Amino acid sequence: MPNSWDKLAKKLLLNPHGREALKQFGIEVEIADPKKQENKPIVVVLCPTYRSPEPQMQDALGVMVRYTREKDFATVYSGPPCAASVVHWSRNWMLAEHLKSGKPWTHALFIDDDIVVEPDALERLLSHNKHIVAGLCTRRQDPPVPNIRLFDEETGKYRQIWEWPENQLIGDNKRIGAGTGLMLVSQWALEQIAQVYFDCLWEQETYGLSGDKLETMKKQRLATFDSDRLCYWFRFLQAPKNSVEMGEDVSFCHLATRYCDISVYVDTSVQPGHLGSYPFGIRDFLPYRAACVENSKGGGTKIEGDPAQSFHMTYETARA
Repeated sequence: MPNSWDKLAKKLLLNPHGREALKQFGIEVEIADPKKQENKPIVVVLCPTYRSPEPQMQDALGVMVRYTREKDFATVYSGPPCAASVVHWSRNWMLAEHLKSGKPWTHALFIDDDIVVEPDALERLLSHNKHIVAGLCTRRQDPPVPNIRLFDEETGKYRQIWEWPENQLIGDNKRIGAGTGLMLVSQWALEQIAQVYFDCLWEQETYGLSGDKLETMKKQRLATFDSDRLCYWFRFLQAPKNSVEMGEDVSFCHLATRYCDISVYVDTSVQPGHLGSYPFGIRDFLPYRAACVENSKGGGTKIEGDPAQSFHMTYETARA
């Protein structure tokens, strides 16, 4: 039961006059809005790494976290560390360890250990209220090719996107594949993709898996998740209609768009740097874009419709 001091403290803190009196002693008190707290996203930051994150990446991430906390639009904290030589193992293991922790969350922010973000990157990604939304990253090369693709149903390939609407959210009614260098994914979306894994939907479509083998695999996957919370949200999958292996990021997007009807979006205003000898970014690609578009015209396709949603692509398929 509360004692007299507890009752006095409660009286002071909950009464506007009491809080005003406390200010005379340099004590500032703000009462949280319960509704605001309920609606605030809770973001766990998951960073797969081989050895350790780059110092410049850590500094930028720290600034973004402080910015987020100061503006108080989301709760953000770091998830369990995990180092492995295969990146999709790290992503899956981190998610499994996070689930074991039992900590509350609504979103996971995947960020690679060599990605440099702007302070408001998370704010912009969250503002769209989408289940999967990525920043516009590039590969670490010269020229730094953007990590965004568009699926072609006829060829079964993800084509490179060379042009996009500037400073906009793209992805409506498009089967986009994006790199996971910086990607925000809702808990709900990860649950849907987990169900695809448990139900072996890709294996059924690709290999015609059925009967006893199918049921055995389903039971094995559920048993592993029940015991270790391990699920392969991220995998290297074979591309539809050809023998090309997709990266774990494009495979993740493929599962989301094909089996879960979850669109993948990209905020083209969020342009992180990808650390090499210096942080490669979209600004380094732009001088090459005209030549890339010109070279792609022979085998490329332009999506018709709203000019703001038009892209140029090539048939080249590259791992994000």
